[in-house]
Amino acid sequence: MGVRIKKIYEKIEETDGYRIYVERRWPKDMEREEGFIDLWLKDIAPGEGSQAWFSGKPERWPEFECGYFGELDDHIPQLIKILEKSEQGTVTLLYDQGSGEHNTAVAIKDYIESHGDIIKGKAAA
Repeated sequence: MGVRIKKIYEKIEETDGYRIYVERRWPKDMEREEGFIDLWLKDIAPGEGSQAWFSGKPERWPEFECGYFGELDDHIPQLIKILEKSEQGTVTLLYDQGSGEHNTAVAIKDYIESHGDIIKGKAAA
């Protein structure tokens, strides 16, 4: 159980569980059937301005993630869905852009891990 991170191009495995793609745009060089996803949460992706500012520069990651957490505050229903699925079994957040350490999926996982009680509280309300 829990949340895993994986690049969408990596081999699909049974252990992936429920696969959620968390980028705004589908990869240009991949057919949707190839990515085999259960859910695409494109609206949860960072705004284009903040993503362009970050540009994959590791030194900007802390500031980017902090700003993105503010954006995620507006996406509680989608985060509840991820959290609920992760309590039922494994959820794999799939990303396309960024490195293994600095990408949308990592930021979402960090947010869920640090704000899980708040998200659960809003789900119960």
